[in-house]
Amino acid sequence: MYQQFIHTKPEVKEVATDILAVEFWKPEFCEYVIEAAENIGGFESHPSDPVPGSELRINKISEDLYTSYCRHWKYILQPILEDYYQLPSEQWFFGWKVPFIIKYTMNGQRNLRKHFDGSLITGSVKLNDKYRGAELVFPRQKFSNKNVPIGWILLWPSSIQHLHFCDDLIEGTKYSLTCWTKQDIKEQGINYKDV
Repeated sequence: MYQQFIHTKPEVKEVATDILAVEFWKPEFCEYVIEAAENIGGFESHPSDPVPGSELRINKISEDLYTSYCRHWKYILQPILEDYYQLPSEQWFFGWKVPFIIKYTMNGQRNLRKHFDGSLITGSVKLNDKYRGAELVFPRQKFSNKNVPIGWILLWPSSIQHLHFCDDLIEGTKYSLTCWTKQDIKEQGINYKDV
């Protein structure tokens, strides 16, 4: 099922300094993921998270979804990243932490403070667009995801140079998928060589 909802030959754009936008999931699959997440429920902040968000890990929807996502990244996104960074994956890429859906609502989480991520490469997928505000903003790059289409993934190096935040939600409910990669082989998650 997963294969029919992805882009196997995606369009790729450099949208800001060291930020790529890549076709990833088709919009109908984004809708499915939102519906599945809402049916499961349990969006929550993790107590140890220094930048708490209303989150649900995708392996709660399905372990197969998590594994398929990792294969998708390895065989479609990783060659794009290899070309972009001019370095074979085996020399620098360790694998994937469990991605999470983050939900913004008018009565709940409405924004996310400035931060950079505990990840080697971060990805963010816009899952819907029936909201106003809550843009993902990169102040140093003078870029936001306002005009990024549903289902496209933004990819960037997770360092202080790519500080980012989500500004205030004004209306509606926003869903996005946050994708983190392992910084070390010992971190929890699926290893690159195991997919």
